[in-house]
Amino acid sequence: MRLITFFLIFTFSVLYSQHLGPFVKQKQTRLLKANRQETLHLLVSGDENLLENLKSKGITVQTSLGNMATVMVETSELDVLLSVNGIKRITMGAKKRPLNSKTVIYQNVDKAYAKGYTGKNVIAGIVDTGIDFYHPMFLKGDGKTRILSIWDQTATSGTNPDGYNYGAEYTETMINQDIASGSPHSVVPQKDDQGHGTHVAGTFAGRDLTISPDDTLHGGAEDANLIIVKTTFESASIIDGIQYIFNKAAAANKPCVVNLSLGSQFGPHDGSDDDAQAIDALTGPGKIVMQAMGNEGNDAVHYFADDVVNSDNIVFDYSDIMSLWLEKGDGLGSVSLSWDHGSISNVTLGTSKESSDGKITLYYYRPEWNNNGKIACYVVVDDSSGISGDTFTLTLNNLSDANDSGTIERHAWAEGDVFDNPYAPFSQGTLYHFSNYPYTLVNEACGDKVISVGAFISRYSWMSSVGGPYSYTSGGEDGGIAPFSGIGPTAAGGQKPDIIAGGTNILSARSKDMPAPQNELLPPAPYTDNYVYMQGTSMATPAASGAVALLLEKNSEWGPNELRAYLSTHAQGTSRPSGITPDQLKVKDNPNTWDRVFGYGAVDLTYAFDEANALNEESFKIVKTYRLDQNYPNP
Repeated sequence: MRLITFFLIFTFSVLYSQHLGPFVKQKQTRLLKANRQETLHLLVSGDENLLENLKSKGITVQTSLGNMATVMVETSELDVLLSVNGIKRITMGAKKRPLNSKTVIYQNVDKAYAKGYTGKNVIAGIVDTGIDFYHPMFLKGDGKTRILSIWDQTATSGTNPDGYNYGAEYTETMINQDIASGSPHSVVPQKDDQGHGTHVAGTFAGRDLTISPDDTLHGGAEDANLIIVKTTFESASIIDGIQYIFNKAAAANKPCVVNLSLGSQFGPHDGSDDDAQAIDALTGPGKIVMQAMGNEGNDAVHYFADDVVNSDNIVFDYSDIMSLWLEKGDGLGSVSLSWDHGSISNVTLGTSKESSDGKITLYYYRPEWNNNGKIACYVVVDDSSGISGDTFTLTLNNLSDANDSGTIERHAWAEGDVFDNPYAPFSQGTLYHFSNYPYTLVNEACGDKVISVGAFISRYSWMSSVGGPYSYTSGGEDGGIAPFSGIGPTAAGGQKPDIIAGGTNILSARSKDMPAPQNELLPPAPYTDNYVYMQGTSMATPAASGAVALLLEKNSEWGPNELRAYLSTHAQGTSRPSGITPDQLKVKDNPNTWDRVFGYGAVDLTYAFDEANALNEESFKIVKTYRLDQNYPNP
């Protein structure tokens, strides 16, 4: 009887085979041969009565699109579907991929994979909001974790890591015990309730083996072990976290890349501050720090002027903190601050004053206090109540061109799009009709040894769990710089960003503990529950980190200088979509030359892993010692 049933089904299906797409046919044939049932998710097209005709046959419609519909049927119901009046086509299409790989693969990581470099001999370190260690992107095939350790710096109980007296450390063994316990977070209470760190980790080093094929959704360093620091976001704890990760990597005798998708506008933006210097000092051979450029390239977070004047009024809206840096060697008599509800007058060199209500303090620091030898002034708000809507004016009194340079450069930064007239002396330029502000990179991106990463648009539009395509109204076009991407240079003229990577709109791991995202930011089934779209230089940086980890796996002694030497000479450009003119969209069409928007261009691993190009690693080694031999013959 089974053979007769098989024959009847097969015969009936063949009669209607002209309606079936190739992948439906392939699936049907395999299932029939295996005598196995499976639920098929299909796209059906027909005439204008399709919906009614499907319902008349008892077929449940998922989405109705007029003369098209999506349906889910068992294999045994396929012939019923084929008998629906007015059917034209039933298709599955090729197996779709959620396109996190769109930004990852753009970097030509497949060249590294083909040579056996997948990240297995490198450590992926992340200092962020934590991680959802239950997510399938961070599990091996046996269900055990790929995470070597988690340091939750925010924990108030638990065992401190060796060498530190705060937070709680959770080992690989403890994570596996929690996973096997059947009681989530009973052994490891750490959670990523913001979701940022989990998403970053997925783009950097995730790989979901539950998806078929198993390389459909992955980060660049897809086989790397991870070390995670859930940080307090204080500067000191971030530095501790980097060191912790590098120590663990050294103990494992593996090179390491640490991803920092975090930052602020506080600081001189020239790499001279202690935070930048400390992070620079932590780097070295086999120890790389990747830093996001920040998301304020389109915001008036920076003020600049360099004219020689006796005084200057810098007008800005409310910000928790604002800092001003004066050209080295120039003079400033005093500084004052006024706002809608108060004022602070004539703060002199080396002093500070508090407002009468105690909400605001104005500081004026001596140049010798700062590593860069510049005068610095800070506006710090301790209590925003009643003043968060105020307009502020910082007045610089008795300015002088004391160094006789013919300019008095004034740089100021705030945490927000607040400056009233940020760039009076020169045109800031535009990118597809959006303001393009220089010096808008975060302070942390200005370090000499960090590799700073900007974001270009790698996905202008996307499909979601509720349809689509969706896009951001301020999105630009594929291949262009993301409007939010922080712009260089540093205040010292340093060439940042170093590189760019895709940062719009990235699909990666979704923490189960994060707030529910908008449905438009959730991908279509079957990825809806575990993945989410996010955008930002926070997302571009781990994409670049994954590629850099593959470079470091091959060249374990490379430090920041060697790595930058490669990235600056083997970058790739971006291209504008057809029909888009150069006037409408700026792209990186001259890779390996630096500009303040795109850096040197997008990461490209081709040369490093393509035997045809025969990478000469010696060409990327930096000379550390030298000698001058006597010329011969000596005249």
